[in-house]
Amino acid sequence: MHAVTFVSRISSKSVLLYLGVLLLTHDIELHPGPYTPKYPCGVRAKAVRWSKTRTAVACDSCNVWYHTDCMGMSTATYNSLNNSNVTWFCAKCDQPNTSSSLLDSYTSESQNSFAVLSDLPDGQTESSTCSDTSSFISIGTIEDLDSPPRTSSPQRARRSKKNNCKSFKVLTVNFQSIRNKKEAFWEAVESCNPDIIVGSETWLRPDILSSEILPPGYNLPAIRKDRNDGYGGVLIATKSDIIVSEVSIDTNKEIVAAEIKIAGGHKLIVICLYRPPDNNVASAEEICSAISGVVRNNPSSAIWISGDLNLPDINWQTETVTGHQYNLGVNSAFLATFQDVCLSQIVDFPTRGQSILDVFLTNRPSLIRKCIPLPGISDHDMVLTVADIRAKIQRPIKRKVYLWKKANMDTIRETMASFADSYLDQTSLDTPVESQWTEIKSKILSVLEEDVPSKMTSCRFSQPWITTELKRLSRKKKRSFRRSRAAAAEFDNTEHRNYKELKKTMQKECRKTYQTYISDLICGEGPSGGKRF
Repeated sequence: MHAVTFVSRISSKSVLLYLGVLLLTHDIELHPGPYTPKYPCGVRAKAVRWSKTRTAVACDSCNVWYHTDCMGMSTATYNSLNNSNVTWFCAKCDQPNTSSSLLDSYTSESQNSFAVLSDLPDGQTESSTCSDTSSFISIGTIEDLDSPPRTSSPQRARRSKKNNCKSFKVLTVNFQSIRNKKEAFWEAVESCNPDIIVGSETWLRPDILSSEILPPGYNLPAIRKDRNDGYGGVLIATKSDIIVSEVSIDTNKEIVAAEIKIAGGHKLIVICLYRPPDNNVASAEEICSAISGVVRNNPSSAIWISGDLNLPDINWQTETVTGHQYNLGVNSAFLATFQDVCLSQIVDFPTRGQSILDVFLTNRPSLIRKCIPLPGISDHDMVLTVADIRAKIQRPIKRKVYLWKKANMDTIRETMASFADSYLDQTSLDTPVESQWTEIKSKILSVLEEDVPSKMTSCRFSQPWITTELKRLSRKKKRSFRRSRAAAAEFDNTEHRNYKELKKTMQKECRKTYQTYISDLICGEGPSGGKRF
């Protein structure tokens, strides 16, 4: 109403004058289209902005900007370029010239070496004509070719050092009740062996312990935030050898963060969040404010954000809102926040139906090696992200375990019987107690080392209830999952139905096998395979 009243008070000539001035400023787009950054990155086409947390350099030849983390440029190299007048060229402009000059260099211009003898001038022979060409390429005799006068040992090509950096795996899971799907979840963890588990919709209450839901080998308690109503909820679980601490976030929304120490004295911040499927703009802005606070408080750290955002309207490739399922303010708030803190979306495949609901965002995309989908335990697919980093770990303490089933009991009995006779003959009531105990202890330890085999405990925690048949069924489910995703583009529902049936069968078999294992362990004589722990 105010805009209409204001325009009605201005004459038509003034309106035309104002419109003409706006057009002359060249800031008005007559036909605005999809958002395209003014200075796109030459590697990932993301917008290059003036930011202290994410630096960039421009090529002096083509004037294209590049993010330093997208190229893998170190901070020392960037600082040396920033503090000097050295010219820098990108990889495209710095490539060698592959024209035909290399082949043309072997072509020598001559005075028609194939001229007819009768056409030669007086006093000139064929040998003098051919001498012009031989001045460029001089070939000796056959003996010279067979035995060169000077030789040198050939330089062997240096082998490039292999990257021995252990891959760091992150598994993003939408549980929809982890308690009811604990066995299927443990089987998925056994197959992919992730270092970090980021879970949403755990549907846990605060009175449920982390040891009831997590497999062995992970830090207890997990970093969690649960609802009192038993729905929603998020968690971050890390392996027991990883040094991790919780990052405090002052909000009641479903978002938690963990700090992990990585090699080189740097830090990795892992954030797990869950946004309920609603149109609450205030709730979305509060989550975005919490994300911005964590990122700005850790400017030199690598940031990983993963979880279920429920934002199917966003086209992550163009960073625009293309759908209308949720409020525009909700989508715009998250897009603006991710652009302000320079976060890039890694998940480029649908995780539920044809929508990308589960995300993995980072400010160091060059550290991510791959991101692939895995069969989920709910209506969401799991996301496995592999990164090229190495975390600081606590070396597990290995214990020596004696294998009494393989011990030579007859030899032990004979040895200890002879020791008892000699011990009674050599000792008396005046012998000190300490010397008697030392002698007995040393003899027992020597017998253990000689007659009882032993081994060191492994730091790899396996699930003894997962049988060979269960592993075979898991591989079959994964193959069906890949066929289902491939047939999704062809609108073939047959493969999808087969995958759903195998998924249900897998969950039933996991639950049945686990319950059978526990029943045999408690009530019977142990599992049939003999592997109890």
